[in-house]
Amino acid sequence: VKAPTVLAMALTTVTMPRIAFCHARGRKEDIRDLVRSSLELVFLLFIPISAGVAIVAPIFIPAYLGPAYMDSVRVVWILAPIILAIAMTNVSGSQFLTGCNETGYLSLSYLVSAAFNIVGNFFLIPHLDEIGASFTTLGAEWLVVLIQFSAMYRILGRIGIRQIAFKKLIAGAVMSAAILPLPKLLGSTL
Repeated sequence: VKAPTVLAMALTTVTMPRIAFCHARGRKEDIRDLVRSSLELVFLLFIPISAGVAIVAPIFIPAYLGPAYMDSVRVVWILAPIILAIAMTNVSGSQFLTGCNETGYLSLSYLVSAAFNIVGNFFLIPHLDEIGASFTTLGAEWLVVLIQFSAMYRILGRIGIRQIAFKKLIAGAVMSAAILPLPKLLGSTL
């Protein structure tokens, strides 16, 4: 599920040095524009990727792993949104917080997330097995997003995330509706 996030890491490699350069010169508006541009690309790519992974899981899992692994489809459905969360934290953490030398927020987000993951797994795995672990992992990653974006908002001010994400969410919903019938039409014929 995490493989597509390599694209977000590539974006970080290009953008973080530019953010650090702008930060060193006090060009806050340029940093805000770079963050917005990165988020535009992240939402454009990773909303449909997250939805697509969830939708095609019932086709690919039995085709590549065999029908004995069909229970894994539920785990993929739960974890699919983590793709978007990881891509978003590449923007907020690896690009912005690192580039602006605000790594304390980065460390805080990871520590809180790790604690959440440990406690959540302690309570959920005994009752829900892999489903509990999946929900805990998903919650922990979105907690990182929440903490890092709160820090980014505190430092940069409004970024306009709703405006950036809105059209991409609509496009992702349209794409999802278009490919949603595929698992029923194709079955596991790959």
